[in-house]
Amino acid sequence: MPGRHPHEHTHGHGPGGGRRRQGRAAHLLEPAVLICLMRGPAHGYALAEQLDALNLEQIPLRRVYRTLQGMEEFGWIASDWETEETQGPPRRIYTLAPEGEQVLEDWMTSLRKSRDTIDGLLAAYQEHSSAGD
Repeated sequence: MPGRHPHEHTHGHGPGGGRRRQGRAAHLLEPAVLICLMRGPAHGYALAEQLDALNLEQIPLRRVYRTLQGMEEFGWIASDWETEETQGPPRRIYTLAPEGEQVLEDWMTSLRKSRDTIDGLLAAYQEHSSAGD
């Protein structure tokens, strides 16, 4: 499914992801991974550490790897085995593909629009809650 739009998801509704009880930032995993790979190639565990640094809630490593696999199937990222610079077994190194760069741009546009909506909701709430004082 190359070219899939970043928001063609099938997760639940609401702040917790509905019935599936996803964390609030769980739906941001894909753009966060793309941002990390914008910085340069990385293996899965290093990406998980970078995700922690982005202040996303703790995301299980198995979910990071599942997401990486899906993103590779969509053509957003590519991977290859690193065999020379590892002290242990070979590791899969992920890189950002051109399709992933475009998807990331789409995500950023969507997130900016969402931020504007959230800012409007927060302002309306603040106005209402201040009026009651």
